[in-house]
Amino acid sequence: MTRQERLKSGSLANMEIKATANFEAKEGRLCRKNKALGRLIANKLRVLSVFPKHPSLRLHKIQSGSDAWSISINPKLRILFCL
Repeated sequence: MTRQERLKSGSLANMEIKATANFEAKEGRLCRKNKALGRLIANKLRVLSVFPKHPSLRLHKIQSGSDAWSISINPKLRILFCL
């Protein structure tokens, strides 16, 4: 089963999420300014790890033929990731 098929089937539940140093630095700056945003990011990542197909994530593939995906944190902020 390919990664895309696993994602569609929801079998990526309980996956481990690892952040890059760049993500952690940018998240840290955003969250110092806005504590509520930090809680929202943590919540969305928790939902992604347990139920990747949850509608609140608005999960979508960035470009066909690649492993790049995006989830929405709020209307102005997204997290991009690769499987």
